[in-house]
Formats: sequence, C-alpha cells, structure tokens
Amino acid sequence: MNRSHQARPTPRSHQYHQSPRSRPTPQTPHPFRPFHPFRPGDDTGAASVSALAVALSVLLFALLGVTFATALHARHRAQSAADFAALAAAGRALEGQGEACARAAAIAGANGATVESCALEGLDAVVTVSVTPGFAPTAALGGAATAGARAGPVAPFTLNEEAP
Repeated sequence: MNRSHQARPTPRSHQYHQSPRSRPTPQTPHPFRPFHPFRPGDDTGAASVSALAVALSVLLFALLGVTFATALHARHRAQSAADFAALAAAGRALEGQGEACARAAAIAGANGATVESCALEGLDAVVTVSVTPGFAPTAALGGAATAGARAGPVAPFTLNEEAP
C-alpha cells in the first residue's frame, strides 16, 4: 500500500482554520476565542458570590441575635437588682430615707446596677435602677436597661376560723 495517498495526521494547533484575528495575543487566554471580560451566560464565580452573601446574612442575623440577647439579659439584671435594692431599702425604712437609700445603692452596686431614684412612701421603698449592657452595639443602640421595684411590709395575715 502506498503511504503517500493516506491522509497525514495534522497537529492539534492546525486542526481548525485560524484567521489573523484569532491568533493568540498576550491578552487572549485561548487561541480560538477572542478575549471578553464578560461573556453572557458565563457564571464562573457565581457560587463564590452566593456563598459570600449567605455568610454575610448569617453573620448579620447572629449579630442581631447577640444584640437582642444582651439587651434582654441587661433588662433581667436590672429587674433583679431593683428587687434586691427595694428589699434592702424596705428593711432599713425605720432608720430613715438616707440610710435606706444608701443600703439600696450598695446592694444595687453589688448587682452591677446604679440607683436612678430611691424614695420611701411610708414604709414602702420605691427604687429605680439602671444597668448598662456589656455588649458595645447594644449599649450604643438602646442605652441602659432600667427597672423599678417596690417593697414594704405586708399586712398581718389572720386565719379565718369560721371558714369551712
């Protein structure tokens, strides 16, 4: 068989017809496709952008959750401090308003709060305290959490012996 009649295999670079416009230049990444910064239908990198958007959304919701939880925690701390301060002031009500409010301020300070107002109404102590949240964005957005409490003596309890 004569080998001259068989088709010679062509190298891959000459497999397609190349026009002078499609020759590789330093700016073209592929010898057969002209360079386009964006090709319609090309979604290369779309998953990265989507993943970044999801991660930022999760981070935002986590930050909002921490801010809300910190504000709620500060409110509960303020209410506990107000309750204890009012009980302490009511226990010293017979010694006068100055002594009662000083004791309320000491108890509130031990609970991480500051006394905003303290007054005696008879033997009842009325105390308002505030607590600054520990998380900086919560303190900047909402300020301090405040709570008030009233404490005093209870009316004597008598058993009704005639009840069935």
